[in-house]
Amino acid sequence: MIDFQPTIATGGSAATNWGSLLLIFLPLFVISLLWLWFADRLLLKKKGEAPLS
Repeated sequence: MIDFQPTIATGGSAATNWGSLLLIFLPLFVISLLWLWFADRLLLKKKGEAPLS
């Protein structure tokens, strides 16, 4: 975890730009949600049940 946040070892603080965090994590969140939706539909199709939408 120290490699993830190098300021832990030095006790300093680093300012984080919210824009850069959103630029990284928002696409990951959207891709994850889409993958889960498609995986759920595929699983329901294999089981023979109708998806909700």
